[in-house]
Amino acid sequence: MEHIIVSNMMDYVDTHNILCPQQHGFRSKHSCETQLIGFTQEIADSLDQGHQTDVIVMDFSKAFDKVDHHKLVHKLKHMGVNPCITTWIKDFLHDRSQQVLVENKVSHSLPVLSGVPQGSVIGPSLFLAYINDLPGSVRSRVRLFADDTIVYLTIKSHAYAQSLQEDLNNLELWEKERSMEFNPDKCEVLRIHRTKETSYLPIHTS
Repeated sequence: MEHIIVSNMMDYVDTHNILCPQQHGFRSKHSCETQLIGFTQEIADSLDQGHQTDVIVMDFSKAFDKVDHHKLVHKLKHMGVNPCITTWIKDFLHDRSQQVLVENKVSHSLPVLSGVPQGSVIGPSLFLAYINDLPGSVRSRVRLFADDTIVYLTIKSHAYAQSLQEDLNNLELWEKERSMEFNPDKCEVLRIHRTKETSYLPIHTS
């Protein structure tokens, strides 16, 4: 049943170009290779023009576990997904519980109030829908592969560096509004250029 639901939902979003083109994870005719080819070409073009590119590599903390069910259903409706499919997904996520088994002893059952089931057929597609609006929250360029995120910008002056910093601040607001969280310990900053002098400062992550 999950295969049927996913097939219909993805056919719809692909036909109407609803999923952001920056997302290459869990999508037909998209892969790590297609993502890397585009990204490395952009970096190479920037270097050929003598510019610096600042890249922020980010990783969500427990990404699939933090998907808010109510907000997810709202997003699916906003995307125009068939109401019957949206209702099925809502019921699929509703009233789930979990237990832990350790040395033949089972814990009390606790309700699962957020997250998409990992290991399920439909889970990845629901996650893509949930974070689909991330690129629209910034002016810098964004590339996504499932929950792996990079934000980058060609830095030609201090104003560009400041713009990138403002986008990081916008992403902080975005994650709070969607109950998501980037892991600061896994955040990396790369400054790619051919000279030792270029910098233009900013880039403060929290």
